[in-house]
This record gives sequence, C-alpha cells and structure tokens, in this order.
Amino acid sequence: MNKSKIIIDDCSDIEDFEVVISSSELNLTPYENNLNNIWDEVLEESKNSGVEVWDGLYYRLENIAELKSGSMQLRLSTVRYSTVRSLMKLSRTHDLDDKYFPYHINTGALISTKDDFLFLEKKPIVMMISLLILLVGDCRKMN
Repeated sequence: MNKSKIIIDDCSDIEDFEVVISSSELNLTPYENNLNNIWDEVLEESKNSGVEVWDGLYYRLENIAELKSGSMQLRLSTVRYSTVRSLMKLSRTHDLDDKYFPYHINTGALISTKDDFLFLEKKPIVMMISLLILLVGDCRKMN
C-alpha cells in the first residue's frame, strides 16, 4: 500500500481548482469483516485507556491519476475515520493493492507572527520537519 505523499508539488492557486462531490469508488467488500474487527479492537483499546475515539467523516480524493495528468478538478467523496484507520492497520499485515489506499485529505499548518513567534498548540502527535513542528489535522465534513 502507498504511503502518504504530495500529489501536486507545483500547482496553481488553490482557487483555480473546481471541487466536485462524488460517490466513493472504494470497494471494501473483500475486507469488510477484517475492517470491522480492527475497528472493534480500536474501540476496545480506547475504552480501556480512557481515550475517546472520533469516527467522523474525512474527505477522500477520488481522481489521483487525473490530477497527476494536470486536471484542475478535485473529485471528493467521504470516508469514515474508522475505515481510514482500519485500512492503515490492515495494510501492516496484508499486501493491499493501491486501490484500497484511503486517499483521505490531511492538512498541516505553521503560523508565524510579525514579531517572529510561532503559534503552536501542544498536541500528543506532531510531525517533525527539520526544526519546525507542524500541526497536523484533517479535512472533514462539518456536521
């Protein structure tokens, strides 16, 4: 299974892209039982450790190949966090085809002030790039 990566590294202004909502092409039927069992394990582990688990919706990018070919359209569907997390965990023990990669959208931000201070929030999980700590988040549908 693929690792996270930048799909378009030299793109136009984000406002030039057209966003289209579509149905998901992710067919999970062959792994449905595995994914449900993995998610049940995640819920049990979180319950035992007193950590609340969120199972909201992420946006999923459906047209990777088209974007690599220069398309200016972002075709998005939604995928549950439980599916994303379970697919990632399943990929550690199964050789999943790329079509099972969740292609969910994540974002990162670094905010600096005019007086050269960085505005950061303390998080238990951060991504280290050089000497900067980036806040990592997700793109999700508002309920």
